[in-house]
Amino acid sequence: MVCWAIAIVLAVLPFAVSAASAKAGGAFQGSWRVQWCPAGRSDGDCGGLSVVLFQSGDTLCGTYSGASPGLDQVDDGEPDAIVGQAVGRVAVLAVRGGRSGEVRLVRAQLKGAKLHWRVLHSVSPPIDDARHDDTIIIGSNDMLAKAPQKSESPNAQCLRRFGIED
Repeated sequence: MVCWAIAIVLAVLPFAVSAASAKAGGAFQGSWRVQWCPAGRSDGDCGGLSVVLFQSGDTLCGTYSGASPGLDQVDDGEPDAIVGQAVGRVAVLAVRGGRSGEVRLVRAQLKGAKLHWRVLHSVSPPIDDARHDDTIIIGSNDMLAKAPQKSESPNAQCLRRFGIED
């Protein structure tokens, strides 16, 4: 039942963007970060999540890099690990794990200068093979802050996936 609801939401989102997509503009585009430190520590052993999103109209794509607190596990997404649709200040994203192949559905909502990143659930289990040998590290319910981005140039591979020229 939940899978059908997700499928319907993802199918309807592209058609529900007329006025809302104009308001969204490129508001999601950029680098977003949150830091996770082991209890009682704030030194170099902190992990976290870094998300880079590119936006063209209501279409979003991007990548991520995650590390567990204490840096026991690291997970880097492929250049097109994140795909989704924005409606106003809310986006629905599918995030594919670089080390697990698992796909999780994320609700991202702009709240002031922050991005509320909430993982809803897994929509595809981890892949069981030699290449995919770990868990996806994308947080669960976090507030990400906008971070300086070294380059504002779009990720060509990410945008080409949608037939958008860079």
